[in-house]
Amino acid sequence: MIAPHGPERHRRGLASALLLGQLLLVGWAPPSPADSLDTQRAEPVAAASPTPWWQHPAWSAKVGLEARYFPDEPADDRQFDGVNLSASLNPSMVLDWDERDQRISVELFGRVDQHDAARTHADVREALYRYNARSHEWRIGWGRVFWGATESANIVDIVNQRDFVEDPGGTARLGQPMVNLSLFLGAGTLDFYLLPGFRERTFPDTDGRPRPLLPVDDDAARFESDAGDDHVDLALRYRRNLRGWDVGVSYFRGTARDPRFDIGFDDCTADVALLPITGGLLPPLTVDCAQADIPAPPADDLLLGDVAVTVDNPVFVPVYDQIDRVGLDIQGQRGRTLWKLEAIHEWSRAGDFHALVGGFEYSFYDLGGSGMDLGVIAEYLYDSRGRIDPDLARAAAALGRRERLAFADIDQAQAFRDSLGTQRAAPFNNDIFVGTRLSVNDLPSTTLLAGAIVDAETGATLGSLEASRRLGSRMRLSATIRVFANLPVTDPAFGFRRDDYLQVRLTRFF
Repeated sequence: MIAPHGPERHRRGLASALLLGQLLLVGWAPPSPADSLDTQRAEPVAAASPTPWWQHPAWSAKVGLEARYFPDEPADDRQFDGVNLSASLNPSMVLDWDERDQRISVELFGRVDQHDAARTHADVREALYRYNARSHEWRIGWGRVFWGATESANIVDIVNQRDFVEDPGGTARLGQPMVNLSLFLGAGTLDFYLLPGFRERTFPDTDGRPRPLLPVDDDAARFESDAGDDHVDLALRYRRNLRGWDVGVSYFRGTARDPRFDIGFDDCTADVALLPITGGLLPPLTVDCAQADIPAPPADDLLLGDVAVTVDNPVFVPVYDQIDRVGLDIQGQRGRTLWKLEAIHEWSRAGDFHALVGGFEYSFYDLGGSGMDLGVIAEYLYDSRGRIDPDLARAAAALGRRERLAFADIDQAQAFRDSLGTQRAAPFNNDIFVGTRLSVNDLPSTTLLAGAIVDAETGATLGSLEASRRLGSRMRLSATIRVFANLPVTDPAFGFRRDDYLQVRLTRFF
């Protein structure tokens, strides 16, 4: 049967959409057995009608049990030690009709965690209505979109917020409300995105691991936009294949997915020792450094002595700026080598910056006649934002240990309160990634991915090993090791320095 086109086909799509709206708004219940019998008696000669399309959704689910083991004692005594257990549920449903030109897809996710209250969370990963009209496609609801090509970091991928408590590596994404129109052009695909409602990044609780240097106070999050997390963002992306190269060009305008951090606290006191040029000693001056400005010394003929700062309950406060960002991603294969590149430039009131990730993956097929494939990966990561200022980094590190802070002058005492938030440091500003990917190509689909990102200047290393294997037809066992080594205080990942962990996850498919 040939699908109708033109006005008739669009009338059919509109009717289906109206029926979908009725089902969502007023609900739908199947007829009772008695009703079915009455109908059959009323029309005994009618042929049996096919089962309605809405009675045939495809259901599936994943149930996971997970254990994380942290061999080192935490950097903060408030964090848990040893083993952490959790369980997850990930149900999904797909419903197609109109010869698969229309679809409803739903995917939910939830986790219950033993220690970290913030990791006990639920999310709508996807709840989308899709309508395919051959030359264009609509996707409306909650969804996830992936942009990118590289292995170590996907800097162009900005539509969805990261679910950091689920995966510190940044691969897990929260669902994003969206209206997406895809135009299938003769020379590529052009995507428009209207993104109402902003999703804040998830962060571990005070006792969670791995956790940033200070606990993150989500309730105190600040937004540059007056609309706050109700700001409507816009994005577009054009992608096409040029002589074997997959090229994507993107633009985003809206709320930054990556927050910068200010320091917040319940109370802050600075004890300032003042030394007069002549005469006897003056008693120390105690000031409230929780205010926007710390008072200057009361007289010009005084020299400033030591400054000791006491802070109660220091936290990081996320600050989400309004940004404009352009991105480029390219991927192409030449022989056994797959070349990859991602680059961005971003403008904001907090400062402009640019970044790139680029490299290659070379594959060895049927390694030694074993049937296994081995890929060798190398990438370079650059970000113009650099590292955290050393003085401010040391102050933040001392806060993380709940110690009194000592500064050489009153300006430094002020700087620790309000200057750290202006430090838009990047974790990978001059780094090299090397890794390997092994596909055993056996019946259980055994895979292994190992790699490390090494700072070319400081030697700071973030290592990772991921292995996965099916157990029968309904289960999968996976293991992950993450290592944080040689992290200097100026590295944004310094808070993870004692958070090496082994994760084992068993997933059952239904």
